[in-house]
Amino acid sequence: MASEPDYSSLLIEGKYRVEKLVGSGSMSFVYRGTDDKGKTIAVKIMKKSLLTDADTVTRFEREIRTCMSLKHANIVTVFASGKLPTGEPFLVMEFVDGSNLAELLKSEKFLAMPRALNIICQAADALELAHSRGYIHRDIKPQNLMICKKFPNQEHVKVLDFGVAKLFGSWHNLDKFATAPGNVLGTPLYMSPEQVLGSPLDGRSDIYSLGCVLYQCLSGVPPISGKSAVEVMQNHVAFNPYNLNENGENKFPEELNALVLKAIAKKREDRFDSMGEFAETMRQFIMPPLVFWLWSKYDQIYHHKKQVSPALKSMSKRTRK
Repeated sequence: MASEPDYSSLLIEGKYRVEKLVGSGSMSFVYRGTDDKGKTIAVKIMKKSLLTDADTVTRFEREIRTCMSLKHANIVTVFASGKLPTGEPFLVMEFVDGSNLAELLKSEKFLAMPRALNIICQAADALELAHSRGYIHRDIKPQNLMICKKFPNQEHVKVLDFGVAKLFGSWHNLDKFATAPGNVLGTPLYMSPEQVLGSPLDGRSDIYSLGCVLYQCLSGVPPISGKSAVEVMQNHVAFNPYNLNENGENKFPEELNALVLKAIAKKREDRFDSMGEFAETMRQFIMPPLVFWLWSKYDQIYHHKKQVSPALKSMSKRTRK
C-alpha cells in the first residue's frame, strides 16, 4: 500500500491551516490546526488509500452529515466539511484537548460514583438530542467519550465518532446511507443484544451500550466478557451480568445497582424508555435532593413534553417531606 500524504501545512479553503498530526484511526487522520482568526481547530481527513473503499467513504460521509446536523454542548462542533482537491473528504471541528474515557479507565481502573455518573449523564444528554433527531449512535464505548476540562476541576464530555450513526423509526427512509438489514456494526464489549442479532434498533440500544460503560466505570470491568469477540457477542444475548456489588471492589446502594441493571436489561422494553429518563434517574445520585427536585421542575417547564418518571416522583415526595 502506498504511503499516505503528509497534510501538515496544508491550507484548506483559504482559511483552515493544517499543522500537526495528533491522531490516526483506521480510516482517517486528525490534525491540529488554526483558522484564519487564529483559533485552534481539529481537521479530520480520510485516508487517501481508502478512497476506493465505498463503505469507508459512506461512513465518513455519514459522520459529516450527522455531526453537521447535531448541535449540542456535549457533541463536537463541526465548522466546515468538504473534499480536498485530491478527493479526500474532510471535517473541520472544534479542537478538544483531553483524554478519552478508555485512557482514563486504563490509568484509574474505576471512577468514584459521582464522577462516573457525571460523565455518563453528559453523554446521555448528547444522545438524547441525537435520538430526538432520529439518530442512534451504534458505537458507544469509552474510546468515543472524550473528557476535557472546561472549568477548573470540572470535567466536560464530548461524544465522538458518529460514523456508524443511523436514522431509525420513521426517520429511516431519509437515511441514504442506511446499512442493509441484518448488518452488525459496533464494538462487541458494548453491543446490545438486538445489535448482536442484527435486529432493528432504536434509542434503547444506545442506552444498553452507555449502561455497559457506566457499569465498567463503577466496577472496573465490563458487564459482559468472553475469550473472543464472538463469545462476547453471544454472552450479550445469553448471559445475565452480575450485580455491581458482586463484580467489583466497591459497594454501591441497591438503588444504583437497580439503575445500572435496568439500563443493560436483555429485553429493550425492560430498559429505560428514553435516554432522557436514564439521565434524570442518574442525577438523583449526584444532586442533593432539593437541588435535584428544583432542577427537575425547571427541566419539565423548559421541555414541556417531558413526563415525570416514577423515580422523579419518588424523589420529589421525599424532598417535600
